[in-house]
Formats: sequence, C-alpha cells, structure tokens
Amino acid sequence: MLSRTDAEELETVLSEIEARINNRPLIIMSDCANNDLALTPAYLLIEKELSSLPDRDSASGRR
Repeated sequence: MLSRTDAEELETVLSEIEARINNRPLIIMSDCANNDLALTPAYLLIEKELSSLPDRDSASGRR
C-alpha cells in the first residue's frame, strides 16, 4: 500500500505526464517556418496552449 507521500508524488508525476502529452504538437498549423503555432490536444480542449503545468488544486479535483 502506498503511503500518503508516495501517493501524492505519483499524482504529481501523472499530472505532469498528462500535461506534457496534452501539449505535444499533432500538426503544424502555419505555413511560415518562423510561426510556432501547432495543433495540440490541449488546444482542442481549451483553445489555447498550456503555458505551464496545471496547479495542484485543479489536478486533484478531477478525480
């Protein structure tokens, strides 16, 4: 059985993995090489790029 600290660390790691997966580019949306717009799963869900990892309160409230 996981201790509370281990469970919190696991939750943090899984939240970070989820954020990175949701922010990975699926396709490039622009023809210009210097424009960095890319279609990501996060953009499809919230119509903006994730600028940082989700805060701990919002990640734990989604269970």
